[in-house]
Amino acid sequence: MNSDQRKQAIQEKGYSLQMIADAMGRSISTISNVVSGRDVSAPTANAICKIVGIPVQTFFADCDVYSKAPTVVRGKARKDKVAELREILATAS
Repeated sequence: MNSDQRKQAIQEKGYSLQMIADAMGRSISTISNVVSGRDVSAPTANAICKIVGIPVQTFFADCDVYSKAPTVVRGKARKDKVAELREILATAS
């Protein structure tokens, strides 16, 4: 969805950006910036998606930060990555 489609989905639920801002205790500019994709806030994006009933990956499909699933590294691969980071940090100082 693009910014206009997101705003339309919110309006179709009977809400305005100002109503969402008031309910969340946030400024209208914060909500507007997240909806338009100018600002990134996972908690705000998740709350808006809960309101409209659309998964965040769909609602913010044009925003890579929300649409890409995080990479989860576990086990030995994680330990190897942590060791790699420690080595990088040790040589950076």
